[in-house]
Amino acid sequence: KLNLSARYKEDVFLRTMDLMCPVALGQRALLSVKGGLNINDVLVKLSVAVSAAAPKAQVMTLLLDERPEEVTEMKERLRGETYAATFDLSAEMTVKTAEMVLEMAMRQAEQKKDVILLVNSLTRLCKACNTAAPQTARLLPNGLVAGGLTRALKFFAAARNLREGGSLTIIALQEVNGKNPLDDLMATEMENTCNMQTTLLPGVGKMQPAVDIAACQNKRLDLLLTPEEIKAADIVRNALDGKPVSECCRMLEDMVITSSDHDTLVQQILMMQ
Repeated sequence: KLNLSARYKEDVFLRTMDLMCPVALGQRALLSVKGGLNINDVLVKLSVAVSAAAPKAQVMTLLLDERPEEVTEMKERLRGETYAATFDLSAEMTVKTAEMVLEMAMRQAEQKKDVILLVNSLTRLCKACNTAAPQTARLLPNGLVAGGLTRALKFFAAARNLREGGSLTIIALQEVNGKNPLDDLMATEMENTCNMQTTLLPGVGKMQPAVDIAACQNKRLDLLLTPEEIKAADIVRNALDGKPVSECCRMLEDMVITSSDHDTLVQQILMMQ
């Protein structure tokens, strides 16, 4: 497990992630971004947090369909190595860039190194794969080409722990707005592949961004959290069930401010029961 808030104990977002949807080496983590949230700010925060949580790991960031000036700015803000395919490249070149970066990450993992790959964004990769699909492929009614997401799914599925040592972790962001049926279909396909998933919303107060507690899912939470942490997470989930995001943010902020670290937060939550 990556303790994202180890050096940022006052960050409400990272403290919430550590408890409700922890990230571990070898995971396929999918973060859905909604509500016009600045996705680059989220990426920078995650890059800094994972670099601090796993100082020996190699952190890589892949930017797809970005503006050239934003790529230059992000390279200065991000930790580790940054690779990019700007919007002026063809769809095929965008996909090949992503596959090249993935190959480099996989070779590092095979050398028994821990590699963390941040991707902005999986939605753009899916669109590029769909556009670059053979024109002879059958076009489905929703605009998706038959087999158009195969390369994107293969990319995301590469994350894993290796028994001989080493791991490849992929933390991918995807944009979800609910207005484009094709984007929603792509998002659903990716959600079926990940083993950690949550939704990020515009934050309130000190929680920037906000974590949608109801959308937090982790396939093997028992391997990442202690029984006490799992019980505390269930208490928080039940207490915030059905409440608006703004109220959830304020309640989580109060919990974090009154606790000095993660363990103290867990004990305080258990005492609430």
